[in-house]
Amino acid sequence: MPKLLRYKNFWLHPEKTINHFFLPLFSKVFNEEVLLTNNFNDKVDIELISVFKPKEPKLQRISRKIGIEPEFLRKVNKKQFESNSTKKVWFSGENKRPPFQNNYDAYLGYDQSDISPNFIYLPLWVLNLNWFGEELTHDRLNKVSDQTSLLQKRNISSSELSRRKFCCIFANNPENLRMEMIYQLKKIGEVDIFGGVANNFVKDKLAVGKNYRFIISFENTLYPGYVTEKLLEAYETTAFPLYWGLDRDGYFNTDSFLNFTDFPNFKTFMMEVERLNENLDELARKINQPLLQREFLQHNVVTDLQKILCV
Repeated sequence: MPKLLRYKNFWLHPEKTINHFFLPLFSKVFNEEVLLTNNFNDKVDIELISVFKPKEPKLQRISRKIGIEPEFLRKVNKKQFESNSTKKVWFSGENKRPPFQNNYDAYLGYDQSDISPNFIYLPLWVLNLNWFGEELTHDRLNKVSDQTSLLQKRNISSSELSRRKFCCIFANNPENLRMEMIYQLKKIGEVDIFGGVANNFVKDKLAVGKNYRFIISFENTLYPGYVTEKLLEAYETTAFPLYWGLDRDGYFNTDSFLNFTDFPNFKTFMMEVERLNENLDELARKINQPLLQREFLQHNVVTDLQKILCV
């Protein structure tokens, strides 16, 4: 008999991630088909819970403010918070600490894997790998990445780089360090800005990014192990990533990007960017490096989940 999974508190429109990543992942864990349900009346085998709180309905907001909760709302709220699942799994693609006080059966996220025997390191960039086929699993990246390719060198010539523009960035969040980086890089060359910060949206970031030598790819916050799709997305454009983040577990080849955290200040970082921009043979050598220096193993995640959930 198939097992049932229900999810809640995910980002807006998470269907690709649920259907193309988590359903096949848990199917491997339980070695049987896992089906999706969003009915709170169903008794489910796995409830997958993330960190995005749903927007409160207007009537509920008003009721909370005046301190009166109608009976039908009380029943709805109780139903949503009642545990109606055999196993509960917490997942965050954001830089959020696991709520160990809530006694979930398993936790998936960025923290150190030794903080709890029930915590499994699963960074967001992994959701973009073709573990379960070529179906897109994450709306932020319109390509499914193959780890075999990411572990191999590629062949982009310095003559091709000579025809490219200097630098670009795709950003919706005008984070201060990110904006300062744009300002500093503009002293070297023109930086084209795409995304919400410039009200300049594009449908295919990979197609646009391949026209540039450099691409800014900063994480939203700095935390050991917090690696989202940004570095992977930047690499897939074939531009050279100017990164800011901490790959604690050493999956990424540090010669395939320039990490601002390795430099003491903007001045020394800009000196290195300018040097590479003037030495296209060296820039091509770096761009052609494999992004990964070791594989993120699906088997380990499946096995760890089996030890926790299949007992």
